[in-house]
Amino acid sequence: RTLVKSVLATYEQYLSGLGADFATATVEHVQKWRDAMLEGRRPFTRKLAPATVALRLSVVRTFHQRLVEAGACASNPATTGLVVPPELPEQHRTVALSAKQIRTLLAAPDRDSVRGARDAAVLYLLAYLGLRRAEICS
Repeated sequence: RTLVKSVLATYEQYLSGLGADFATATVEHVQKWRDAMLEGRRPFTRKLAPATVALRLSVVRTFHQRLVEAGACASNPATTGLVVPPELPEQHRTVALSAKQIRTLLAAPDRDSVRGARDAAVLYLLAYLGLRRAEICS
């Protein structure tokens, strides 16, 4: 939910700078927002990865769809057919560990100490549930 709020706040601020809001946003507004993210133009201080841009467009697309369903606006200016998300690379940067590497990693913590037991629990969550570091911390 925090990510959604952050994306929508940034998007709202961007629209405000163009003299628009959620209800009056056009396809051109959403396209300019997408391009600003990809090119690192204001309000963004750096270029965002295509996967990040695609995620943010998905948030905005879903939000606009909810506005249409609620009758707050006539159409969704962020639909995929109108605002094409960036092409994502075929290969993932994440490399999976082998079963042997996972067993070695899980055997590393000293389970007799409190810290070791905690570390083992965290490693099990990472290995078997596929949780991210931030998800475990929260």
